[in-house]
Amino acid sequence: MLSLKKIFLLLFLLLSCRDKIYEKGNILLISLDDLRADSLGCYGYKRNTSPFMDYISTQGILYENAYVVTHGTFSSHSSILTGLYQESLYCQSTGIEYKVNERVPMVQEYLKRAGYFTIGVTDGGLLSKAYGFQKGFDIYDDQGNGIEKGTEKIINYLKQNENKGPFFVFYHTYDIHSPYSPPPLYDKIFGDFKSNINPTNEELLKYAHTAWKDLSEEDLKFLKARYDGSIRYVDDHLLKFFQKLEEFGFFKKYILILTSDHGEEFGEHGGLLHRDLLYEEIIHIPLIITGTGISKGKRISHLASHIDILPTLLKVAGIKKMDFHPGMDLFNIKMRKFIFCQYEKRRYAIRTEKFKFILNGNGKMELYNLLKDPQEKENLSEKNSKFCKKLKKELQTFKKGLPDLCSKDIERANLSKEDIEKLKSLGYIK
Repeated sequence: MLSLKKIFLLLFLLLSCRDKIYEKGNILLISLDDLRADSLGCYGYKRNTSPFMDYISTQGILYENAYVVTHGTFSSHSSILTGLYQESLYCQSTGIEYKVNERVPMVQEYLKRAGYFTIGVTDGGLLSKAYGFQKGFDIYDDQGNGIEKGTEKIINYLKQNENKGPFFVFYHTYDIHSPYSPPPLYDKIFGDFKSNINPTNEELLKYAHTAWKDLSEEDLKFLKARYDGSIRYVDDHLLKFFQKLEEFGFFKKYILILTSDHGEEFGEHGGLLHRDLLYEEIIHIPLIITGTGISKGKRISHLASHIDILPTLLKVAGIKKMDFHPGMDLFNIKMRKFIFCQYEKRRYAIRTEKFKFILNGNGKMELYNLLKDPQEKENLSEKNSKFCKKLKKELQTFKKGLPDLCSKDIERANLSKEDIEKLKSLGYIK
């Protein structure tokens, strides 16, 4: 029989062996709207767009093959915050008409019940209060007005509530999103290209499907340079934001997850912006985690997904995930057979370590060997029809096995004049 002294010693050893990443601390979730992975130095980009984010990646874990489960600001963020596929959340197509599925809890609701003080700051648009994203937040400010003002608001909210931690902070900005309008010093930081294109959303939408024939190489270089300048602008201000968080004491014990809701096309498949396609330039996004007790300089090649963010944060907070959450804990991520992605009900894809299979709404199939053809130029579906049929069956079986949490009576968003103007400025409505 163990003595009382030995029991206390055993308990001490068990507690001291707990991984520090699971101790409750502050959580910061950052979503940089429209940021594609291969435009960051830590993902191999040659331009110096992201010195600070590159540094962050060396202080924790970078997931080399992280993907959205859908794309579009509303739909992608609803999946990030619920940890669920769109197929589970919505019966109808998502867009600017409907609110989030209120039947399904979001990560901020779980964390609030676990004792976190929850703060959300966003630039609004498709993340405005009209869409219901504020549920579960003690403070939800959808008037972030860009990274300089938005991050300053977060610091002020933290100071006003400094005795109410631990904190969960969700921050989102559109500064990288079209119309690619970085401020002076950043607008030509990566070259002064000659182009007659005015990069307003109204103008860009004209070429969304015809860039391959209506725009020159110089036009595309001009647009990409402006986009890259926006990334560098955001990167520089993230550094300033983190310095203020350090002064506040946020990083004494913390977890940071940095990601994006989707990427952007610059002519790779003939168009611009983020059309209803499932190619790498749109669905491959950055995913970086740092924090207290996390190994530094680690790069993971296993397939990761937005649905992995919620279960990871719940594990960090000591909350058991629900059975209907399909994602993995990112700290213990294992090799998957494939990841699943969709665009509304129009296109579906599964991405394996080697291949991507796309099933379009018209029944057309696409197959790409991403190891040999990372730019997805050669459709191998006709040469591999049997393999495609097998993948199609797997995709359909996977869809059928997803939990159905959708509701046909989801409320329509009640948009204010300010909401409508913001959506117009982002090119979502005319």
